[in-house]
Amino acid sequence: MLNKIFRVLLSLTAVCPILLSLSYIEYFRACNILYCFLFLSSFVFIVLTARYIINLSKRKLEILDVKIKKAKSTDKEVISFCISYALPVIFRSSSASDLNSWLFASFLLFSVLWMTNAMPANPVLGLLGYHFYEVDLDSGVGYVLITKKSITHIKQIERVVQIGDYGILEV
Repeated sequence: MLNKIFRVLLSLTAVCPILLSLSYIEYFRACNILYCFLFLSSFVFIVLTARYIINLSKRKLEILDVKIKKAKSTDKEVISFCISYALPVIFRSSSASDLNSWLFASFLLFSVLWMTNAMPANPVLGLLGYHFYEVDLDSGVGYVLITKKSITHIKQIERVVQIGDYGILEV
């Protein structure tokens, strides 16, 4: 299983597309190229971090054989994330560079992810070709499954690694 820091970092990548909105605001509304570049660079760094964590998990974590009893797509949750990414643009903020507000919001999000077992649907992983499913295993426990496959039959997934208390990744 991923240690808590890697699990939280992977979960935090779910909100990094907001950096694209902030970059837009800084460039087109505030004419602040430095912050625009900072937000875009941060976005790219976070996407590469997500890819690294997924690849590391597939290589280093123990592979488990599973039997899925039930699977339900949760890709639709990505839409609600995308709406929240657009909010800074919609609210027509004149500047996104209020660092204290962003640090406070980031601290709150990090705290929630640290204290819970949340594994949100992640649009960044979606960009990398992954899909999200709520699955019930034959053990009776429910998990969030991350896979590159579009599941049409539950027997398609046989081997996973556990990336969190309630998160599994198909290998």
